[in-house]
Amino acid sequence: DAIVVEHHPPPDRVEESGRNLRILEKEYAEKGGAMEPRHLFYLGREYADHGNHGGAIEILTEYLRVGGWDDERYSAQTKIAELHRHQGRYQEAIDADLQALKIYPRWPDAYLGIARSYYFLQDWPKVVYWTDLGRVLPPPDTLLFRNPLDYSLNWIIYYTNAVFALGDGLAALAWTRRALEVAPDDAMHKHNLAFFATTVGSEELIPIEVSVADLPTYAVIPVHDRHELTLALLRQLALPPDRVVVYDNNSKVP
Repeated sequence: DAIVVEHHPPPDRVEESGRNLRILEKEYAEKGGAMEPRHLFYLGREYADHGNHGGAIEILTEYLRVGGWDDERYSAQTKIAELHRHQGRYQEAIDADLQALKIYPRWPDAYLGIARSYYFLQDWPKVVYWTDLGRVLPPPDTLLFRNPLDYSLNWIIYYTNAVFALGDGLAALAWTRRALEVAPDDAMHKHNLAFFATTVGSEELIPIEVSVADLPTYAVIPVHDRHELTLALLRQLALPPDRVVVYDNNSKVP
């Protein structure tokens, strides 16, 4: 079967941050919770890194009532969603990510987070829908640290398993190959590559001898306005969205 795993902070990172947590907890206690918003944000993140998910959600929610920097507020909101997901509260996670969309509707994290929640609810059409919305957006332009793999790799395992569950083995195989271009040694995608390949007939495979990065821009013309067929085709080809332009009569839809 196709597989997926959830990643958690490594133990060494938790140990190194123990001192910071003690300092922030002391400040919180001495000030009766009336800390600077930034310090509340840090405290909430420290609790999350130490596995205190309930405490992290409480402090980050408190931060959201006083924090003023939208970049940080978005990060806090998506972290709350992630923590709910870790605890199996998927509807609460979806609601938290939807709140993040009100802050920055053009940042991809919340869309991909919603897709991940629906993955664990096994609602495959919604996994594909929300992933398709998020994967075409550029990474956030922010001073906050972001993991580049969140935008180039980490969402693909959920997407491939969802499209496979919907019966599109060719798209699952194509996206798995794309993931292995980014992370050739990734065990999950290597497993899925072997598994998906056994489910796709040889007559369905199209030999590709060039890297996706070498492909030109493609124009795709829907047949009789059958846009759902066009989207399925783009998923199967696994083309970068910024290289695809769809022409429909006199309109142009990226």
